[in-house]
Amino acid sequence: MPRSPAPGLNPALNDRPASFLIVGRNRALTNWIALSIASALDPSYLWTEFQSHEQDPPGSSGPLVSGAIPDSRLSLVFPEQLIPNEEEGRLAAAAAATVIRSDEEHDSVRGLEQFVRLPLHTQEILSAARPDRGIRALVLANAERVVEHYPRDVTATTLAAILRAGCTVILSFVGPPPPGRAVFDYVLEVPEPELTRWREASLHCEKGSSEGPFRSDASLPLSTLPGLAGYLEKHVDGPPRPGGALP
Repeated sequence: MPRSPAPGLNPALNDRPASFLIVGRNRALTNWIALSIASALDPSYLWTEFQSHEQDPPGSSGPLVSGAIPDSRLSLVFPEQLIPNEEEGRLAAAAAATVIRSDEEHDSVRGLEQFVRLPLHTQEILSAARPDRGIRALVLANAERVVEHYPRDVTATTLAAILRAGCTVILSFVGPPPPGRAVFDYVLEVPEPELTRWREASLHCEKGSSEGPFRSDASLPLSTLPGLAGYLEKHVDGPPRPGGALP
């Protein structure tokens, strides 16, 4: 069922899947922005959190710690669980070569090959995403923790497989902007190092669209973006919820 345009976002995001890379210095702030965009696009978003084997520092106040992610939509994985299935992809390509003539159109076969190269965890999430509910939003939080498993030549095909499955993918990334980020449709950077200073923070669109708030080369204060600012006011500035959970 088609959704109404997400408030404050480019209406085209309701028509076709897109890929977002959100780069920041503060993990909690970067993840909250990823969640605000996902919630605006798809209230039933899916969230995968890449965990570290090291304990997070005390006082972390990101969406996971705050109880903002419903258990039914949350996956917790370690980086080594997200290694691409390159061998499965090679087998799929070899099988296709035996039944498809070289002069035939084979985009669907290429799509299958891209899909089976994905980690099993990602395949399961995409298979469970119901296409009749419109474009789904898939958040991959703390993506810098899996960079070593995804060199530049793998990133583009991974994104293509997720988009082909009908999902908008939103990656949060902590640290300097990674090389190869031009393969994303939107590259957003938030240099503010403190979550509590989000009202003073600016969002820089290194790469974006020609319309809507996320325009290429635009730099906008977070407080002027209605959808994002309203979400942060409610969930970051709002009073604590019983048991730490958000509605």
